Amino acid sequence: MSSDKEKIMQAPLFVAFSPALRDHLADILVDIGKKRVLKKGEQLYAEGAEDDNTGAVLLDGELIVAFGAKPPLVLHAPELVGEMQQFNTFGTRTATVCAKDPTTLLEFAWHEFVAHIQERLDIGHTDQLLIRDAFTKFAGDRFKRRQ
Repeated sequence: MSSDKEKIMQAPLFVAFSPALRDHLADILVDIGKKRVLKKGEQLYAEGAEDDNTGAVLLDGELIVAFGAKPPLVLHAPELVGEMQQFNTFGTRTATVCAKDPTTLLEFAWHEFVAHIQERLDIGHTDQLLIRDAFTKFAGDRFKRRQ
């Protein structure tokens, strides 16, 4: 198993899933994702920017998530980022996300991730609903941390 896949499977959102479902989701992300290294201070997302349909899994390092005048959050690897835009009806990024130090990410397109989940015969409808509900709860919990 690749180390990237192992890291994805350890991300807080994914640990609640069964080992088989975690394995399927990690396989999808490794297959469709592209590795990207951010330099210290480099911006991943800008608050208010138009939705570009991307998310990322933070594989190594830390990200600073800033929104408005509120204190920023620091996310530690492994962690999913960019999920809030899936729930933003305005189609814009809800936070500015920058690398605290050199950081490695696996970027992916949300529409491609969802399409692969729907196409996989080993991810049934019940699991698809479980994934949707988990992502919704995850984004909601993260939103509450911002307030």
